Amino acid sequence: MKFQHTVFHLIAASALMVTSARSAQTIVAYAEEAGRTTSTLSGTSVFDFNTLAPGRMKNVTWTGVGTFDQLHVKAADKWGGAGGSNYSVQSYASLPITTLTLMGNHSCFGFWWSGADTDNVITFYSGTTMVAQFTSGNLLEKVAAAPDYHGNPVDGPFRGMNNTQAYAFVNILGTGGTTWNRITFTNMSKSGFETDNYTDRVAPYGTYPGERLDLLPSNSMKFVNGVPVTSMMPAIPEPSALLLGGIGAFVLCSKRRRA
Repeated sequence: MKFQHTVFHLIAASALMVTSARSAQTIVAYAEEAGRTTSTLSGTSVFDFNTLAPGRMKNVTWTGVGTFDQLHVKAADKWGGAGGSNYSVQSYASLPITTLTLMGNHSCFGFWWSGADTDNVITFYSGTTMVAQFTSGNLLEKVAAAPDYHGNPVDGPFRGMNNTQAYAFVNILGTGGTTWNRITFTNMSKSGFETDNYTDRVAPYGTYPGERLDLLPSNSMKFVNGVPVTSMMPAIPEPSALLLGGIGAFVLCSKRRRA
């Protein structure tokens, strides 16, 4: 079973909305085809962790994009490492939260999410206001049901391992004026939030030729019309935060310790 550009179309009232007169803003999230570890978006900047030595570090610069407050970088294993190279991980046992502070307002972000589980949380902020928060449970629901996305797809010694969990490159797009300037990656359990190939763009979706929402496969879209929906995990406390998530659950066969 092949799902090309499995799409989740999540719509919620913006956290920036101060009166009911303001129009709803939109977050569009979709997965690239199974096995792909990079984004097909144009005009992006990519951070792949490959120039960093494995270990923990602070104040890492992504040139032209922003700064990571802290990172835990690991060498490729069955849990992560696109292309068989380094990747980032968050875990309560090592480093539970990484914050990427961006240089201004950005509209597109993507990442390869490997060995996804429901303790993995990615949150987007505009200032101190939460714009959106996702877990694998509310973002990868359809991917979790597609066998082609299960198991490590990277050629090499780890290919096919961990076949009870999803591996997918996810693009998250702000439309209708939706932007963010800070992203947090959180995992407060002993499992790991493994990611790679961070992909960023300031320009909103639709800037480049061929970028049209109506060209995304509508039969796999999910709509949440104007209603904020609580995600599977509690929000990291922030003032004036609106919690945005999807619906459904990603049922895991097992929990594991690995970071």
